[in-house]
Amino acid sequence: MTATLRSEQVIPAEWARQDAILVGFPSHQALWEGALLSEARQEVAALCNNLSEVQTCHVMVANHDSEQSARKLLSSRCHIHRFDFGDIWFRDIAPIFFNPAQALRFNHNGWGEKYLYPFDDSVAARCEDYFKVNTQYFDFVLEGGALDHNGRGDILTTKQCLLNANRNHWSQPQAEDMLRQAFNANNIYWLNNGLSFDHTDGHVDNAARFINPQTILCQQATGNDDPNAGLYNSHMIELQDQGLLTNTIPSPGLIKDANGDIMPASHLNFVLANELVIFPHYLKYTFANKISVDETKEKLSDMFQGREVLSLPSNALLTGGGSFHCITQHIPK
Repeated sequence: MTATLRSEQVIPAEWARQDAILVGFPSHQALWEGALLSEARQEVAALCNNLSEVQTCHVMVANHDSEQSARKLLSSRCHIHRFDFGDIWFRDIAPIFFNPAQALRFNHNGWGEKYLYPFDDSVAARCEDYFKVNTQYFDFVLEGGALDHNGRGDILTTKQCLLNANRNHWSQPQAEDMLRQAFNANNIYWLNNGLSFDHTDGHVDNAARFINPQTILCQQATGNDDPNAGLYNSHMIELQDQGLLTNTIPSPGLIKDANGDIMPASHLNFVLANELVIFPHYLKYTFANKISVDETKEKLSDMFQGREVLSLPSNALLTGGGSFHCITQHIPK
């Protein structure tokens, strides 16, 4: 099915009312070292069980083993679907939805051909039939986590990702033209770079998020060893120079995996749902800063009044390079 979209139609803001949410469930042992698969499944199940209390939660599993695990861990409220995919990052491989009946889909090249897994490049096309949604296809590479939307046609993104030669070889004017064509976009706002050590070449959903039509939420450094301290300061300046308002929450600080490698941890990788905000914490591999988690919860509660704010662990998920926002794709009303 293919649809031509109304010329004035734009992607709703993520805080707008949602119909449902898709979540990728860890399914392939080869992608998770040792016991991390079991831990990742438990983290995703906790996320889904909470989301299913406030809206329809579609949990995508790729094989018999993952389906059996999901049925043991998930609430009966969750809808489990057997669906071929490689890794769990549905924010990037699923369509981008206007509403339950209309969506956009793009090419997927394994995040610049770094992580090429079977079936990921066809997830968006197969979702078209599976969820009975009309999609409009655009013949260029784009991942959902590379963009953030304010519901008024404005888009936030990073030059590091969208202008990367491993995607489309775009200049900035070319990128802006294509975003306007696909999304009926008005203003395109740019950060130069995303987080350090980010597997995605700087997806914006780890770096900055709209919290209302005029305001961008950024992070501030936690601890003297925060690997992104200078970057956070740059983000604030870059956004303010483009006429945007900014607010901040604390970063998780320096987070390392079990091998001592620095991870792209972010409290901004939160999921907005109906009556609920869920943000990740990463306390397993560091002694720093439970205070940053408590302050983030308090600030998000103030920013999204009327929604309960929860913090859930995302240690195993982070070893794969992302967190809760990365594994979900919401469907607006």
